Amino acid sequence: AEQIPLPLSFEIHHIHSPTYNQKYHGRFAFLNMISAEYIALFDDDKIPGPRWVEHALAESKTRESIIGYSGRLWISSKLYHVPVYRTEDTVQVDYVGQCWVMKSSWIQHMWRDRPVTVENAEDMQFSAQALIYGGVRTFIASQPRNDPSVWCDSKPSYGVDKHSSSIRSDHLAWSRERTGTLNYMIKTRGFTPLVLRAPTAAWKTLLSWEKSFWANKEENGLVDLKRMGDILAENDRVDQEKEKACPPSSAISFVKGGLSSQFHVMVVFGTRPEAVKLAPVILELRARAADLTHTVVSTGQHREMLAPVLRSFGIVVDVELDLMAKAEAKAGAE
Repeated sequence: AEQIPLPLSFEIHHIHSPTYNQKYHGRFAFLNMISAEYIALFDDDKIPGPRWVEHALAESKTRESIIGYSGRLWISSKLYHVPVYRTEDTVQVDYVGQCWVMKSSWIQHMWRDRPVTVENAEDMQFSAQALIYGGVRTFIASQPRNDPSVWCDSKPSYGVDKHSSSIRSDHLAWSRERTGTLNYMIKTRGFTPLVLRAPTAAWKTLLSWEKSFWANKEENGLVDLKRMGDILAENDRVDQEKEKACPPSSAISFVKGGLSSQFHVMVVFGTRPEAVKLAPVILELRARAADLTHTVVSTGQHREMLAPVLRSFGIVVDVELDLMAKAEAKAGAE
């Protein structure tokens, strides 16, 4: 077994929960109890180089951003997200996974809204809500080809085995759920992907990834990528056969990369009292996003008085009919 160089300048605390699987969101809940100003969080199969934390911490402080090793860009609601990792440059992405270096105070943004699902997509929720509520962007730190000391993943083969969560027997449904979750964040929670809010930055990220990928074929592990592709292809084939034989009974089916629900609720209000009464309903619908989708519609009757109510509950109107303004315009024309 590999040995950790000693002595360490800090103490390690090991917390093990053998009776309950906290899953992906559990570790982010635990981070709320940490008093340090900055936090480094790793997947258990990541073996960072000796200078990775120092390097990522400097980038986080300089850019006031979440820093990770690998991330993805949202390109289309119908496509799985473009992967980006081990680039020569520090580049911006929509979210990162496997490793995070960030201010502890940013963790609060993760819990401003209930998770869309607790089975998946905690990385998306964290970066999306950090941007929505804190204006905190997400970057991948540079990992130059000639400096393994600042690589986050010095043993990439550890993450490509039968235990990896990204290589599952139900990978197709798992991927659809992830894609659908981010699409839901875009549709209902106001998250704007990088390609739409800063297309130049997104283009820079893609160019950097392409350059680094082809320049680092051996180091990036094309053998591992091919192995992963073969496993995923087989898992997708088995998953599709299972879906044909036994269609999912859940009210939610993740189809074509988005959320497609059997039940969709439209909440309509126009006055301040109506918004106050319906706010708890909207919040409950949001909490039950795994079973129901919803659309919030305002007729615009009490527009100015509605604004503070909506802000206090954190409600975003999806459709603004603005009927009063239209009626007044029509009356003025007559």
